[in-house]
Amino acid sequence: MPARRAVAVIAWPGEFQPEDGISAVFSTHVVAELGQVADHLILLGRGEVLLSGSADYLTAAAGGATLEQVILSRLRESARGHIREVAA
Repeated sequence: MPARRAVAVIAWPGEFQPEDGISAVFSTHVVAELGQVADHLILLGRGEVLLSGSADYLTAAAGGATLEQVILSRLRESARGHIREVAA
């Protein structure tokens, strides 16, 4: 079965410049796109902020891991915590 891609773009990246003072929401499951289109990333999970910062900051804070590795690691940590909560 081919992978499905769900993307909701509220504003096309590149339409606005930082000096415009406009924020846009770009939602994607394709992690490789994130560092290219956003200057600040926020990863949400179950109503909580799991990660927040620039791609450079997040990867440097994780010892140079790729952005995909950083995000997947945090999602796994969050999922393990949720499993413990449910099992308790």
